[in-house]
Amino acid sequence: MENIRSRARQQLPSVMLTLLSIVQAIALESFWSNALELNLNLNPTLLNVTAWLLSVVTLLLIVLIWLVNVSLVMRFEWTPSVTDLTQPFFVGLGQLLLIEAMMPQRISAWFAVLALFFLFVYFSSQGAYRRARRDPTNSQFFVMLQPATWRDHLPNLLYIGLLGAWAGWFYLRSELGWISTIALIISAIVCLGQLWQITVFWRRSMGEINPDGTTKSGG
Repeated sequence: MENIRSRARQQLPSVMLTLLSIVQAIALESFWSNALELNLNLNPTLLNVTAWLLSVVTLLLIVLIWLVNVSLVMRFEWTPSVTDLTQPFFVGLGQLLLIEAMMPQRISAWFAVLALFFLFVYFSSQGAYRRARRDPTNSQFFVMLQPATWRDHLPNLLYIGLLGAWAGWFYLRSELGWISTIALIISAIVCLGQLWQITVFWRRSMGEINPDGTTKSGG
């Protein structure tokens, strides 16, 4: 049994990266096709601004999902579960649904899918982190971090709830307006913040920065 467990641990990164590469390639192809159908231009109309913001945030999410999963499997080791093995398929499904809803006329569906997608990715990645924390091979990283509490989860859960509220608002009020623009800008800022956070954790894992966030001096 120990040999099977060891083999599964060793094969997990290559299996995950292979599946994710295929999923992301399909997502990018679908994104490009749908973006072309939007006929994006530089006219400063509300419809065009909304279409641009939807496209930018969707592309940021595709990049973010790739970095979340790749940085996780490349930094840590853990004994995989069935959830880990099926996650790329659900990630791909979520991205494709999000891309299909990537149009101003379906902004309510876009926010609803985004809320469910964030919820799934957040809790699946948290489950992977918990399994990685229990593995002694990752102790060098996790010794610097306390286990997450409900207070740590609260900002993400509030944001997911806000996405759901926006979805309901746009469903009841189908016309676009300043609220839709602000909602999409906030979503873009959240994605950029997540990308920055992943960069910090990656550099910390690679020993480029200290636990307090200061850059290590060379030599």
